[in-house]
Amino acid sequence: IVRYGVPAIVVVDVVFLAVLIYGLLNRFSDTVIAILVAFSFVGYHATYRTLVGVVIGKFRPIFNLNSPLFIIDPMEMPLYDKLQVKDWKEKAPAWNMTHFMLSMKDVRDINKVGRVVRYNISAEITHHCNFYLSLFGTLFCLFKGMQQFWYVFAIVSLLIGIFGDVPFIMIQRYNRFRLLPLYLRLEEKSLKKETALNN
Repeated sequence: IVRYGVPAIVVVDVVFLAVLIYGLLNRFSDTVIAILVAFSFVGYHATYRTLVGVVIGKFRPIFNLNSPLFIIDPMEMPLYDKLQVKDWKEKAPAWNMTHFMLSMKDVRDINKVGRVVRYNISAEITHHCNFYLSLFGTLFCLFKGMQQFWYVFAIVSLLIGIFGDVPFIMIQRYNRFRLLPLYLRLEEKSLKKETALNN
């Protein structure tokens, strides 16, 4: 994905931007310009989202899984239950579903559980960053000649942010409510075993 997907997305986005600039200079109709703006902006979203995922992934090994920041408040769970996250979370697309899967045997292995928790946390952070970058992208409408197309930037940003990030943030938090305590129990058991052996 990184080697071929990112360059391909960047090239497509550059082409749309070039056509958009050409259209602005040659007075294309407002409808055509709005469509070009929308496609170019979608390309912008695809580009930064891929890059954010790669950058956040670099920090995955150093996450402190004992940090209170990653603990899910039980008060959140009724909301996820009401939204039936459990029923549709498996149908949501993932960068690589195997990163989030555990077998019955794996749940006894602290390393495998820890790996899934790390991917869970990095996925949530990635979608949080993407959501705010999505909203930030609406500021592109401030560029000269783009003000009249502010609604295109707003609609694309809101749709991508709401449907491309919010559900996945909820999925990760819903799953971590059970995953992180499991990891912490395994860690505590491992420490007790190590202490007993040292004594």
